[in-house]
Amino acid sequence: MNSDREEALKLQEENPSAMTEADNAKLVITELPQVALRDFIRVERKFYLCLDTLGQDRVFEDSEQMFIVNAVKEIVKAREDLESKYLLENRDTKMIMNELETKYKESVSLLFFEFKKNPQETYNDEEDKFVKEYLATFNENETKR
Repeated sequence: MNSDREEALKLQEENPSAMTEADNAKLVITELPQVALRDFIRVERKFYLCLDTLGQDRVFEDSEQMFIVNAVKEIVKAREDLESKYLLENRDTKMIMNELETKYKESVSLLFFEFKKNPQETYNDEEDKFVKEYLATFNENETKR
């Protein structure tokens, strides 16, 4: 995109009268800065883990304790990953909905602008368009004969 803009700048410097609307548009368009999304706000939660031998009169061995601690860590990690996935989906959906809403508002404002025109002008414009299209097709048919 920068090369198009640079070419339009050169053309503007060399011959401003030769500038077209497309060239002017290239001058206006600039690259948008990359948006860095913030991390989600997190609340640290602490829990207690209680182990019970269910009536057995014994102490948990070190290997059993390590197994349970590792299992809890895996469960916490899986829960955080799932929560992060849903938060990302929610954020992306909101961004898409905001874009769609903006496009909708723009299209509605354009329609409103069209309705604000004088009805007679709108009718005349449509009639002129129809006549021009008809004459164009009529001229094409005459040239084919």
